[in-house]
Amino acid sequence: MFSKIVILMTSVLILSSCGSSKGLFFMDDIMMLDKKVTRDGVNKMVRGDSAIVLPLVYEGQNYTVDAYRMKISAYSDETEASKERYSEYRMAGSKTKKPYAVYNTTDIWDYYFFLFNEKNTLVFWGFSREFFNDDDPIISGIGQKIMAEF
Repeated sequence: MFSKIVILMTSVLILSSCGSSKGLFFMDDIMMLDKKVTRDGVNKMVRGDSAIVLPLVYEGQNYTVDAYRMKISAYSDETEASKERYSEYRMAGSKTKKPYAVYNTTDIWDYYFFLFNEKNTLVFWGFSREFFNDDDPIISGIGQKIMAEF
């Protein structure tokens, strides 16, 4: 019974700390967006201020692009010291304790963009390549400007 309570409390603590992290948002949040959301609504969704604000003019219209860093992946690689310890262990035979592996974890980040019109209403959102490859010539043109800046 005690272990169930500890597991439950740990889960609640982890989930609550994730929910309050500034600048942390998930693809599920993005799926709930529509073109009626205001800039303030997007800021609330991502729980923080944008990393970069890029005002721009395209074909005589004023736009604002908010860019947020988003963790898109991570990879782990065993350290050289860890590999050397394991090699020494194999050469010593079973006379020594098997060493533990040590890994370096590297996060992979990308920018996620939100495009707003003059009324601060959401027009488009996605990664830079999604802007660039969009069928709408205005969105793809803005995507070219975004890619030039980043």
